Amino acid sequence: SPQKNRRASRWLAKGLSAAKSASAAAARVVDAAAAASGGTLTVGTRKVRVGAALDETTRRRTFVARDVKAAEEFSLTLVTCDGKDALRDVRREVELLAAVGRECRHCPVLFGQSIQRDGPKISVALLGRPFVALATERLPQSQIPTVLRGVAAALAHMHSRDVAHGDVGPRSVGLQRDGEALLADFSCARSPCAHDTATREACMALAATLVDAKNRQCQAPEVASLKPGGPPVDARADVYAFGSWAHLVSTGAPPRHGVDGALPGRLAALLREALEVSVDA
Repeated sequence: SPQKNRRASRWLAKGLSAAKSASAAAARVVDAAAAASGGTLTVGTRKVRVGAALDETTRRRTFVARDVKAAEEFSLTLVTCDGKDALRDVRREVELLAAVGRECRHCPVLFGQSIQRDGPKISVALLGRPFVALATERLPQSQIPTVLRGVAAALAHMHSRDVAHGDVGPRSVGLQRDGEALLADFSCARSPCAHDTATREACMALAATLVDAKNRQCQAPEVASLKPGGPPVDARADVYAFGSWAHLVSTGAPPRHGVDGALPGRLAALLREALEVSVDA
């Protein structure tokens, strides 16, 4: 709508204004080669040195970053927006990060942002809580309880704020240096958690929030087979995705044929409950 476009324009203008008032290097999004070679980037009021790559998709790249003065670590996500819709999605992500707050150490926090316009493209740099690896494979048994508790705490906190993550999985769970988990990447988050699926238009609106989903192998059935009049999609979809990811890091494989019988009894029972196909079970 015109009102939404005006709001997006104001948000962009504010970001561009902040970028212009910073140093000459402010908001300059480095390319992958520069990032890999340890280039520097100013995001908000912080100048950081870009380190190892953590993840990459068509529109998003995430790196380890370190403040050049304070030696403080961050995660740095560079998002390429090729139009107003993509910019709107980043704006939504920033707003939901603010809504979740900083109380839970397992949820991401935004410490700074910068915007750079390059012709028709807009690049956004987001500086967040640090992590050093993604939980994409089987974890040591001693680490599993700590990581699972961290992600569960993050989801509980988010859901208490009526925010759904939307893309829980191996490429959205970061491991911090102390072994704790960080539920990262809010690119598919939404609020409220519950989303109407009664009409085709409602399903299309929900699907639009999931365009950048990286963990489709963990999606709940009601999300993977989204259709008008289908099962409701709410916070329970995050719970299912959590169960699928937890099975992966606990056994090294997704739960293709149910929960692995070799898992400890309490963990197996937890995963069976999380992976219940019926949303009303």
